[in-house]
Amino acid sequence: MKNGLGLLTLLILASAASASELADAATLEKTISDSFFETNGIFLSMTNDGTDDWSLSGGFNVSTVTRYHPDGNLLERWDITQDGRTIAYNPENGRIYVKDYITNSLYALDCGTDTGFTYELVPGFGNRFQYNQSKIAFSPDGLYLYDHYKGTVRKYELATGNIMETITLDPEFTFSLDHPENYQIGTDGERLFFIHEGMVKAYAMNGTHIKDITGMPTGFLAIWSFSGTDNLIWTYNDDTLVWEGYGIYAIPPEPAGHAQLQICTQTNAPMFPAAGLPIGIMAATLAGAYGIARKQ
Repeated sequence: MKNGLGLLTLLILASAASASELADAATLEKTISDSFFETNGIFLSMTNDGTDDWSLSGGFNVSTVTRYHPDGNLLERWDITQDGRTIAYNPENGRIYVKDYITNSLYALDCGTDTGFTYELVPGFGNRFQYNQSKIAFSPDGLYLYDHYKGTVRKYELATGNIMETITLDPEFTFSLDHPENYQIGTDGERLFFIHEGMVKAYAMNGTHIKDITGMPTGFLAIWSFSGTDNLIWTYNDDTLVWEGYGIYAIPPEPAGHAQLQICTQTNAPMFPAAGLPIGIMAATLAGAYGIARKQ
């Protein structure tokens, strides 16, 4: 009996160890068509609340939060009076957060109204991050968040804002695009992720490089919109006007648990496919988009 239990334990441990094994090449697994682009910003971030996907534009004093049905259709859009860099769902408390450029702070979204979201500053996170442009990523348990600036990653405790750890990437990759490669980050709790020259670069949580995953898009907006959520890596393709979600695992991890979404929504929200939206100013050149988002 003991031998049988021992073998079962080994099999369980082996299964757990392989459950998040990284693939050699990324695979396009999900797309969301959205041609929305206005003078108030470009798409910079994507998150998932366990059911719906949410995107965020940034680049001006007003950002736009967009919610999509699992089938990719647009459900709702709101403006927020922030210049957002990251939108991130917290699976521990069910709240959605936005990291702002202007105040370099973290806000929790509260209610969607006809004029936009209400939101509140998260205690301990006023002007807290390494740099105004830096993006953030939550740990899978929602208790911690990370940001990145020029090869240095900080781990913050959400409850207090305290810096729990400072991690140096080793070796630090040479940034081909100083902006925005200096600010991007993703994590699955076992690894830190970045995108560079068509690869997802995976580092252990201590900062040691462990693998490069090929098959990712290149270019300014692909890097700027880099987001990790619900076991996918997302980038926005400004040529096709499509959000692209890439799988990077040889064996996909088990879906994480999700707290109930703690947010109000409009009852009169627009209900129409994103593909039906006008292209608007998305025809702006990549150089123009670069100028909008740089704002240094």
